[in-house]
Amino acid sequence: QNKSIGKYTGGLVAFNKAATGGGMTFGGGDTCNVVIEKLTVQGNEAERAGGGLLQQGNSKLHLGAAEIIDNVSGKIGGGLCISSKTHCTMDGTIFRNNTGKTEGGAFYVYTASSAICDNLPVEGNHAVNTGGGIFSRGRLHLKNSVVTGNTADGNGGGIGTYRVGTNRINKNSYMTLENVEIK
Repeated sequence: QNKSIGKYTGGLVAFNKAATGGGMTFGGGDTCNVVIEKLTVQGNEAERAGGGLLQQGNSKLHLGAAEIIDNVSGKIGGGLCISSKTHCTMDGTIFRNNTGKTEGGAFYVYTASSAICDNLPVEGNHAVNTGGGIFSRGRLHLKNSVVTGNTADGNGGGIGTYRVGTNRINKNSYMTLENVEIK
């Protein structure tokens, strides 16, 4: 089994376009562990998923003190799309002015994936349908964070989650919020 490890510190990923992962894509068929610190991901665009960044299956991603700003996705995850069977941790990363044209303006957590987030400012992001700031179909733990000024034309201006049937959250989806301001 192939295993790749990458570390990116500082720098800028800007004004790129792709079908998925407008700025950068990680993971896929092989195990992949990536650490990103103090990187600015700005003004990128994807036709489908992950305007700024796309994390794909069998990968682990850590975002530390990064800036994910002004990215656009034609469908899900304007700033970041955390795809199926992945794990992402974020600490001190800023998500500002990203757009997901269906769900998850700042970021989208896919089914069977998880995101553990601490100290995130999620500001001024937009989704056309649901989850102007954050949309989660997977497992989301958000703490010590502020979700403010985000909008959705449909539901969940700040945070949206996936439901199955009437008033039931998907069995693979759960969310915990600890010391989080949503305004």
